[in-house]
Amino acid sequence: MKCLKSILSGFLVTDCHKSAAGRIWEFVSRFTWQLPQTVCAFFYAAFLLVAGRVQKVRSAYGCTFVFCQYEDDGFGAVTLGSFVFVGMACSIDENDFAPERSNLLMHEYGHYRQGQVYGLSFLLVIGVESLVSAFVSKPLPAPYSFLDTHSQSWYEIDANRRGADYIKKYFGLVWSNRSFPLSKLSV
Repeated sequence: MKCLKSILSGFLVTDCHKSAAGRIWEFVSRFTWQLPQTVCAFFYAAFLLVAGRVQKVRSAYGCTFVFCQYEDDGFGAVTLGSFVFVGMACSIDENDFAPERSNLLMHEYGHYRQGQVYGLSFLLVIGVESLVSAFVSKPLPAPYSFLDTHSQSWYEIDANRRGADYIKKYFGLVWSNRSFPLSKLSV
């Protein structure tokens, strides 16, 4: 029941770093400009709750992070609207939840920011292509074998840049470029 309340209240969460007008638009756009993403997030969250997969829910910077237990422990994360669904295999300190210190969470936050820009077209322009790319991705050759072809897609690099810009602007943190590159690698 606690997770249900946290998920529902997640639709109301806005970014504390935005102006009052920015926060109002962030909220309103979820139910207008970003409506398809919001609807998908709602139904996916409902499915995960009914399936008993939701472990914990945290909110920060206008996003709601839903930590889930998946059959595949290697599941990273996926963003739908203002909701980031994260596999429990991701190491996040529950007692010191600070998404700005996790490149994975800030990468997904970058997708959230993309969703604010692309709005109604996000799922078609980025969402579907990203999902397909993640499934057919292949490892890059050495010395970049820790990355895959999915990480080199324009929308993934763009999400990294958006996340990096955010943590630099508001936290003065420098992005770790190794697993989440800010530019396409020449391989």
